Amino acid sequence: RVEPVGDMWNDLHPFVPGYAKMADLWFSGLMQIMPQADAGPDQIVNASAPVTLDAGGSFDPEGGDLSYKWVQTQTAGTPVVNLLPNDQASQPTFVAPEVGPDGELLTFIATVTDPDGLESTDTISVNVFNCPGDLDHDKDADASDLAEYVTGLSGLDLEVFVADFGKINC
Repeated sequence: RVEPVGDMWNDLHPFVPGYAKMADLWFSGLMQIMPQADAGPDQIVNASAPVTLDAGGSFDPEGGDLSYKWVQTQTAGTPVVNLLPNDQASQPTFVAPEVGPDGELLTFIATVTDPDGLESTDTISVNVFNCPGDLDHDKDADASDLAEYVTGLSGLDLEVFVADFGKINC
């Protein structure tokens, strides 16, 4: 039996050039039909504030309608929230839970499924905190009030927190 040069007849191995080409072609083809999940940007919110999760930026490259499923990843002590109208909406809402002085990080996974059953996921984090109020007693709650409050909070990116603070209604 004669095997053509470059054929993978007996050598299916990841370092064989023919296999790499085949894998690249298969993967690029798959990416052209896979739905793309987009759970939106991470959020920083005050306790008791309304929160909207938004997977509206998700899409199916083939133009099909997507179905949605949101799951809150649970870690010890993290409050579980009730998504409204349900966990299968593209933009469910919830009320941020009351949290302790260190705040709480809530994480959600959005899964989108296309009509062919292909799925894609994306994750979003919602950092819930207690608004610090007017810590420097200058008659307004603003970014200058954050220095003392943020000190010691774990899991926060201080630059993002300060940048987003102006968008948060205390």
